[in-house]
Amino acid sequence: MTQVPHDPAVPPPHAAAVPAAPPLPGKQEPPPRKAKRRTFIAFGATLVVLAAGGSGLYFALRGGDEADIRMVVDRFVTAVDTGDSAEIVALLCPEEAAGISENDDVAAIDPSDQLAAPITHPREITDVEVVGDIASTRVSRPNQDSFTLYLRRDGEAWKVCADAKPAFHPNTPS
Repeated sequence: MTQVPHDPAVPPPHAAAVPAAPPLPGKQEPPPRKAKRRTFIAFGATLVVLAAGGSGLYFALRGGDEADIRMVVDRFVTAVDTGDSAEIVALLCPEEAAGISENDDVAAIDPSDQLAAPITHPREITDVEVVGDIASTRVSRPNQDSFTLYLRRDGEAWKVCADAKPAFHPNTPS
């Protein structure tokens, strides 16, 4: 068998094929179908998570108002039970607090005159209703008539405020 001399300008038959030209800028090969599907699924999952988080935040904030109102009412009733006039004034809307803080008999209560262990009475806070920046709630105690407290949002805080009553009961005098 005779050997043919190798010509350097001709690649040997076992050499790799010439690679394809790189894609032009701005024109890319379309991704494979699996990649498109994964992207679609990831996008859909992201939307579901965002929607769930948004609705969860809405209900958390809404539930936050109710929890805040219950806490304010509980603190207010405890302050009334214990005669803590400073706490009562702090939990009232500014208009009502001004009226009470001007009353020397209430504002001059000396904490040292109070019992060492103030007596608080059990209570149940129910029927919290929020309409915008006003709210109402029922307070019930064993062997006593239940009563309604009205609140108004003052900035970020809820304050006990009797003048919010007409918003809930427009035909009832406050």
